[in-house]
Amino acid sequence: MKRKSKKLQCEEGLDPKIDVVFKTLFGKKGNEILIEDMLSGFLNQKIKCKNVLREARVGQLRADGKYGSLDVLVELEDGTEVDVDIQMGRQKGLPERMMAYASYLTSERLEKADRYSEINQKIIMFLVDFNMYPEFEGPVHETITVFRENTTKEFSKMHKYYVVELNKMDKTKCSEGTYKWLAFLNQNKEVLKEMSKDKCIQKAEDELKILAGDWETRRIAILRKRYILEMGTAEYAGYERGIEKGEAAGEKRGIKKGTKQGIEKNKYSTATKMLSKNFSVDMIIDITGLSKKRILKLKEELCQKSLDKVH
Repeated sequence: MKRKSKKLQCEEGLDPKIDVVFKTLFGKKGNEILIEDMLSGFLNQKIKCKNVLREARVGQLRADGKYGSLDVLVELEDGTEVDVDIQMGRQKGLPERMMAYASYLTSERLEKADRYSEINQKIIMFLVDFNMYPEFEGPVHETITVFRENTTKEFSKMHKYYVVELNKMDKTKCSEGTYKWLAFLNQNKEVLKEMSKDKCIQKAEDELKILAGDWETRRIAILRKRYILEMGTAEYAGYERGIEKGEAAGEKRGIKKGTKQGIEKNKYSTATKMLSKNFSVDMIIDITGLSKKRILKLKEELCQKSLDKVH
């Protein structure tokens, strides 16, 4: 009996904004030219990548169902480390999360450095697929620490933060380098056709097609996107229910409880679908955040329901 081919012909491509796809595409050794060109566009300066510090290993993801860190970390030729993360759904505390990333990278390097001055600059860049700063027109926002008395003088250059709003795709409000990568990440086919001679964009398109044609990678990506969208829907639905209950029993408590209930319900819904398709327990834990004990209990309940139907 012939084994089923792992290659899949598909009309619709993958969304490069899905974190697992983004990490595989830009965090893969051999694709350094892609992250170099994208960073050059967003930072508006020529960037040369020395090393990918967290390499994407899709084969390992297939084997054990664990995603690990989904941000792309690269080292530039001057020693600067750039951590790029992509967020499809709106989340609370993103600025604090960016600062935590920078602090973690700095503390990691402290163990190897003899002096504080030897610690290289850390750039944290979040690509967000929502309108995070409606008061700003352009898509790229740089944050630095300055003195109150003199806002043109930086306190330190060790940490810099960038937020790129992917939905602000206005050619008049950004550089050409930024515009072309916004077009790719948003898969704007009309604009991409005009860039058929751009080597980096074409390589990115080719690599994306290869990923889309791989059955395992495509399945993980689709499942991941579904989960992200369901989490966003759950938060919104929970928020609405929380407001209704909160009017009678305290608005703040109601919002918090409603949001939590909505998220938990969707976690169980996702876990149930994954169990029915024979996904590993480890993968379900990683995607839903549910404990192993709760997933095994849910598995037993599903098995019991199946037995009840038979009898």
